[in-house]
Amino acid sequence: YKRQPLMLWQRIDLQALVGDGNTPNILGVNNKSGIQTQAKGADTTMDAVHKAITKVRVTGRAFPNAVVFHPNDWQDIRLTRTADGIYILGAPTEAGPERLFGLRCVQSDNQTENTAVVGDFANYSQIRVRRGVEVEKTNSQSSDFINGKQAIRASVRMCTVWRRAAAFATVGEAAAGQVVAAQVGQVARHRLEFLRRARALARRGAEQARHPY
Repeated sequence: YKRQPLMLWQRIDLQALVGDGNTPNILGVNNKSGIQTQAKGADTTMDAVHKAITKVRVTGRAFPNAVVFHPNDWQDIRLTRTADGIYILGAPTEAGPERLFGLRCVQSDNQTENTAVVGDFANYSQIRVRRGVEVEKTNSQSSDFINGKQAIRASVRMCTVWRRAAAFATVGEAAAGQVVAAQVGQVARHRLEFLRRARALARRGAEQARHPY
């Protein structure tokens, strides 16, 4: 019963990130129409995040102050090492800074994996609460009273407000078409290399057959 408010706010965290806006869902930042996008492509995650920061600053005319990562994505960043094997965000014995380019990095397992969100959350986002959290319980539903059961409901009336879509940007993988094209090109190059080597071996075998000694 006492854990219901915590579970409710965990649900709100999910909705604020990826909610589709269809009642009773609220609109999450990932689904806000008009937010900017930055494909990762061949860039490192850090480089792609910085490019998204620049887009928010220039096109969005905003001051980004946070980046939201899925924990698996942040793990890849945290474990990044130099060629000498040194962790760039600090030794494993330390927590390390959860910041990139001065921005706070927030981890949420509700954020879509392989996609980060950069934005000016302080100035262009808001959660409006019309009614605070209410936790109710009853045993009058169906046969609950006879069976000694109680139904518990936690609820809140609220909405999210994204004041300027361009003040936010998602950072994700390259478009599927780009990935497929790259893969097809790589397969074609490997196939040509295989044929070239096969022909060379065939010519060498024929030469040896004509001159066995």
